[in-house]
Formats: sequence, C-alpha cells, structure tokens
Amino acid sequence: ADLEVLARIGAAFAPSQTPTASMQVAVFPGHLFDGTTLTEIGQYTTATTVSGNASIAVARAEGIAVGQLVIGAGVPSGTTVSAVSGTTVTLSANATASASNVPLAFCQLSAAIAAPASGNNRIDRVVMSRSTGAVSVVTGTPTSGTPTPPAITAGTCPVAQVSLTSSTTTLTNTTNISDERDLTLLGMSFGAAAFLGLGTGLSS
Repeated sequence: ADLEVLARIGAAFAPSQTPTASMQVAVFPGHLFDGTTLTEIGQYTTATTVSGNASIAVARAEGIAVGQLVIGAGVPSGTTVSAVSGTTVTLSANATASASNVPLAFCQLSAAIAAPASGNNRIDRVVMSRSTGAVSVVTGTPTSGTPTPPAITAGTCPVAQVSLTSSTTTLTNTTNISDERDLTLLGMSFGAAAFLGLGTGLSS
C-alpha cells in the first residue's frame, strides 16, 4: 500500500506526449490540497465499456471533465470526454470492446502549441494553477540562438518545458517535453504550502 501511495504521488500531473501525434501535452491525473480538502483533477478509475457505444460507466467520476483525454484499453486513441452525468461518461468515440473493470486515465490536455517561425527556436512552459489545477501554456520568446524558458506565472506550478524548432510538427517525450514538476509542492495551494512551512520561494 505504501508503494502504491508513492507511485501515485510520483505520477501526479505527469506530463506526456499524447497517444496520437499532436502539438499538445497530456497531463496525467493528480489532486489539489488546500490544507483541508483534496480535490481530484482528472481521474484514474475503472470502467465498463460496450463495443460500439460511446457511453461508459466509471467507478469514480470525481475530477472527470469535458475535454479530458481518455487513455485505456478499448478506447480509440485520441478520444476525449464529451459529457459527464453522475458516473456515466460519454466519449467522443465509441468503445471498441466490451469489458468490465477496464483501467482508464482521464488526463488534462494543454492548448495546441505552435512552432516558431522559420529559423527560430523557442521554449514554452506548461504550468498548472495552484487554485484550480487547470493547465495552461506560457509562450517563450523565439530566437535564432539558444532559447530560454519563460518565467513561471504567479499562482502556478511548473509542469514541463517544451522545446521547439521551426520544424516541430509533433511533440514527443524524448525530443520536446521535459518534466520539471516539483513533487514537494505540486498539487498544494499557496495557503497549504505556507501552513506546512513549504511556502518559501513560491509566488502567490
């Protein structure tokens, strides 16, 4: 059980390339802690799927939201959440298999990132709001030389740096996406971090 807890902490808000080639970054599930309450952002859960049907029944729906990427067996690559009603989730594509207790991950997606103009390089940052858990992209400054990452915006935690050239057409873990999560503070609000004595160096 202790190893499972550590594994979940290590996987919280992990950045990744998307299963289908794209210029977006997938951010795996995690939770926010405000000193009192844990709020799920995304979800790891199991589901019952029916082949040819876009509706699935999930064991836990907390943290699942429209637009999230769905990853798991029997779900077509690139499928997202179209609707959530109780523990019934409607997918953007029909399931390809009928099964029970299917492990699924519901992940946030960053906005699509555009490559810099011809001859330029750039580093963008994917950050997460410490108050809502929403991910956003901070665009760096293009340069023909060696780029530097943009500043981390106030009220957010860094998730990943994204290295780009003018020829970048898809983002991959090996070439473009660098994990820069601070696992000590990620998922913790400014107030909670300060309460626990971990607020030094954080901007509110």
